[in-house]
Amino acid sequence: DENIFQNSEVNRNSFFISGATYPVHAESASGYETPYSYEAQAKYFEDIINFSSRVSLCGFFLNTMFDYPGKFPSLYTGYNERNIYKIGIIGVEKDRTRISYRVVKAKLLGEERVTIPVGNKQDDSPLFFILVALGLSVIMALLFNSYRKLREDATRALIRPYNFFADIRDQRIISGIHTTFLMLILVGSHGLLLTNLLFYLRTNILAEKILISLGGTTVVSLFSFLAWNPVFAFIVFTLASLFLFLLFGVIIKFASFFVRNRVLFSSIYVIVIWSFLPLVLFLPVELILYRVLSADVINIYIYLFLALYALWLIFRLLKGIHVIFDVRPGSVYLFSILLFVVLAGIAILVLQFKELSIYHIETAFKQYSLM
Repeated sequence: DENIFQNSEVNRNSFFISGATYPVHAESASGYETPYSYEAQAKYFEDIINFSSRVSLCGFFLNTMFDYPGKFPSLYTGYNERNIYKIGIIGVEKDRTRISYRVVKAKLLGEERVTIPVGNKQDDSPLFFILVALGLSVIMALLFNSYRKLREDATRALIRPYNFFADIRDQRIISGIHTTFLMLILVGSHGLLLTNLLFYLRTNILAEKILISLGGTTVVSLFSFLAWNPVFAFIVFTLASLFLFLLFGVIIKFASFFVRNRVLFSSIYVIVIWSFLPLVLFLPVELILYRVLSADVINIYIYLFLALYALWLIFRLLKGIHVIFDVRPGSVYLFSILLFVVLAGIAILVLQFKELSIYHIETAFKQYSLM
């Protein structure tokens, strides 16, 4: 912030810019209006040098002269099978024609200024997100319009979930075919939501530091590949969501052995699927979610909304559990919270003893706050 140096008491020669870094992802772009292009990198470094000169700092460091390989494929610098970090002003092949190199060289040697093309900002939002969201929305609309029973069940499950879950407990007829179709749409919607979020966070250095803190290079390598390959990530997250639904069913079935009432797994299966029905309502949002996140205007509110949405889904599931078990709601909520606390505590202890995760995450946030 240039305002810091307005105070005459500040010794400007005591300050320098350390490790200015700008990764390159959009290699085919032709202007600095496109983020993470060679031209944007050149513009960034030019601004760094101009700023240092304008406020009379004692110097600066640009990170780095060359692109170089590392031990794992970085999330922040772009996934690369050769683990090359594209943050230098000259590539691994030492290509001196790069505009970043020419701009920095001209600034440092006082040569004639190199003009950086402005270009037009390119949209990096994958068309795949729109196609999947539209496809799932169309399928859901066709099912709702074709089957009156499904439409009525969905309305009751959203507006009067207690009555809907009570019907399942009393063995009222709920179509297994409709439930299975709904499950496929729900896991697709959840998978697409996670893919959107990960694709947006692919250039976030804090996200990479947290992933490294959780599991070293193995975890960050996996998520780096998924973040930069959204189609494959969607498939993985969709299958993971399907496994999560089935896992919920198994856990609830195990808990049913501790209640007097006999609860069929088919009822548990229906409860789990219909509890997550609100995920369908999120499909229109997923059409524009990445674009809204990229605008970086209301992101904090989006994250808060997603957190509240997740709590709503969990609350619906717990309500379904206490209805089909025919037990007091307080007991279900209490045991669920205790189970979550125990599992989270075990995970935190394991990560702390194995990876010192808490220390590294705390350090990552401190470093990020200074960037």
